[in-house]
Amino acid sequence: MPVPEAAHDRLFFVIQFSALAYCGDRWSDLLRWYKENNAALAAPSVAKAPWDRRLLYRLFDCWIRLFRKEGWDDLDRIREIIAGLRDDQKRFEKDQLQNGSQATDRAIALRLAALYHWAKGTEILAITYFRANRSTPSVRSINTSRPGSGRLPYRVTLSTG
Repeated sequence: MPVPEAAHDRLFFVIQFSALAYCGDRWSDLLRWYKENNAALAAPSVAKAPWDRRLLYRLFDCWIRLFRKEGWDDLDRIREIIAGLRDDQKRFEKDQLQNGSQATDRAIALRLAALYHWAKGTEILAITYFRANRSTPSVRSINTSRPGSGRLPYRVTLSTG
């Protein structure tokens, strides 16, 4: 199956392909495809990327790590990436939302909200994988609010058993 050349198309192709393989219980085929198509798994550089693309590229990297699961380093790196995105949000989000057009700003805000939810889900899944494999009690609660985030605190209960 040919992998698209354009970075954006390639990212979505690989994520969709991986999700279908995972849901279809074709895990070993997916891992073999990853080895045969290693170049397709490289996330684009975020150096000069706008904030929404920076989020997308980092989430792509996280999901490759979730699907691949080559050890504890992959899961630890996901937590580091998400923490880095929280720091980056303070620097890049404001500029991304000031385009001079209310309609454009609204569209970007919706895109960012979706990416933020995807990032939170990614983080929760990585924590769940990590804890499930570390002989922890069967249920853990995590306070997901951050001090100074301006968001209302809420709790997520993760089952690891």
